[in-house]
Amino acid sequence: MSDGTVRPATATPLVRAQDLHGEVLDPSTGNVWQSLEPITHEAYQALPLEPGWRRVGIGRAAMNEHWFTRSPGREQDGPMQLLEIGGRRFGLCARPASAQSQPVGSDGPRMLLVDKHHVVRFVGARQVPVLEDSFKIAAMPNTFSFPTQPMLSLYAGPRVWVALVLALIAALVHLAALGFAGA
Repeated sequence: MSDGTVRPATATPLVRAQDLHGEVLDPSTGNVWQSLEPITHEAYQALPLEPGWRRVGIGRAAMNEHWFTRSPGREQDGPMQLLEIGGRRFGLCARPASAQSQPVGSDGPRMLLVDKHHVVRFVGARQVPVLEDSFKIAAMPNTFSFPTQPMLSLYAGPRVWVALVLALIAALVHLAALGFAGA
């Protein structure tokens, strides 16, 4: 990467970050553990979790590079706290830092502050999808993410979009004509 930032030697490396990685949640502590090596869907589903633990989700990193500078609760940067699950290494990557609240009412989104020391980097001028599929929506209530549900979904077919674009062009041409006529 060209911004001059170098991953610290003490940061725990994530192997092939653009491959599938999984996260599991310990509901008793709120701790979220991320696999440090790639994992398949089948291997993820076969993980022998402690009683009460949940699978949060499996996915690929959207960023070009990322690392965690420390695990939650640590005072200084250094390697992540590690845990082995089914012969695989997981690093403690996130923990709730506040009680969950709904600042705009019971029908509004949930908010939870999270203790997470995560560095993400993207290649310049890269286009990044914000939300790719419905699985992340399903996983969000498990991770207490914000927002936890879509607030507004708007779908329109090509005919509607073409009509809207043509109406916008017509309005802009009309405004331009008015501007030239008044000059």
